[in-house]
Amino acid sequence: MTNAFRSFGFLLTVVTGLTPTISAQSSVLSDTADQRALYHFVRSAAYVSRRSAELDQKNGTGRSLRNAFSQTVGLNDKDSSDVFAVATELDAQFASVDAQAAAVIASAKRTRTTDGLIPPPPAELLTLQQRKIALISTLSQTITARLSSSAAAAVSAYLRRGKATSQPPGNLVGAGSN
Repeated sequence: MTNAFRSFGFLLTVVTGLTPTISAQSSVLSDTADQRALYHFVRSAAYVSRRSAELDQKNGTGRSLRNAFSQTVGLNDKDSSDVFAVATELDAQFASVDAQAAAVIASAKRTRTTDGLIPPPPAELLTLQQRKIALISTLSQTITARLSSSAAAAVSAYLRRGKATSQPPGNLVGAGSN
């Protein structure tokens, strides 16, 4: 299970290739690339939370996935619970915007012009895109405000380690197995 989880860090590093940092003194991330890395971290943490809950219901093994995540990031039990709670809440906000955008796109695809073409994207889609960008741009402030300084520091250090080594901390041999 641990090796499979480590592929999350690899994905985060490969997709973003960044060194995002979160600090109480400077709650704004340095650039959009850092915001993207934090966005992927939040979405992944929420996935781990959902998947571990499913495993708990299925066979009671969700704790091992939560522990692997916590150990990889460097969180204690309290901070880990806080990260999962904040990530789940933020993920629900992103999912809501994504679902609304999907509905707008599906509706637009059903509508055709007189020539049989799909019309240009509706203005509502731009509004939803701007809302998602605003959510992403406030990730650092939200995490800094909602997590303890030790949890924010652990997340920041985890994301920096991924960049510094160009791969996630730990052994990737066998990642994806289990």
